[in-house]
Amino acid sequence: TRDGNIPSVTTEAAAAIVAYAAEDHSTGDKGGDLVFFTSPIDQDDDTTSIERMRIEANGGVQARKTVIKAVTGNTTLADEDSGKTIYWTAGTLTLPATAESGQQFVVINNTNGSATPNLGTSNAIATNWTAHAAMADETARTYIAVAANTWIYIG
Repeated sequence: TRDGNIPSVTTEAAAAIVAYAAEDHSTGDKGGDLVFFTSPIDQDDDTTSIERMRIEANGGVQARKTVIKAVTGNTTLADEDSGKTIYWTAGTLTLPATAESGQQFVVINNTNGSATPNLGTSNAIATNWTAHAAMADETARTYIAVAANTWIYIG
């Protein structure tokens, strides 16, 4: 980090390259992944940076989707935002009005309190799925549209 608070863990740095074991290491195994992290503008200190790219042990490269810089006001996501990571710091956050099968959003709650994204006017959580509950502060949740107007979430 250039100035200010020194990160307490590597992944809280403004930018980091981190190596992770991809398997249990032994005399015949040492596979590893190389991961690149950066922080968006105005991200608070002592919060985890965002994984942007991973070079996997098998040689594959996984680029992480674009992040929408801090959502600080009342915001409704658009269909074309699907696949993005949303860094939510204030205001209300609403998923697209009509979910299209296959849409996906990763929402990071950093609002300094628990918060619940709105599902959009025509949407609901899938029947027999976990009820839509508030996200704790500094947590992430992935919303996936499994059918038109129908969401599930993980996290």
